[in-house]
Amino acid sequence: MVANEAHSEGGCRATAQLLVSSGVNALVAGGIGARPLAILNESGVDVYFERQLKTVREAVGAFASGSLQPIALDETCSHHQGQKHEHSC
Repeated sequence: MVANEAHSEGGCRATAQLLVSSGVNALVAGGIGARPLAILNESGVDVYFERQLKTVREAVGAFASGSLQPIALDETCSHHQGQKHEHSC
């Protein structure tokens, strides 16, 4: 386990770089932004999308069975609309 840094503007980049520097080679996410996805993909980390799984055990099982699909750019989150902090995922 790796402790995550607090999220702030630009904080997604720090988290993605933390995962890369920790040797992560795959990630299962229920949502991710385009910037961290690009950082992870460019560093050789495969990112899989699954919004319905509720536990780590379920996510690991789905990953191990090969049933997860890589996340597509059009499935990434978007937020920071004006002064509001809203998420679309």
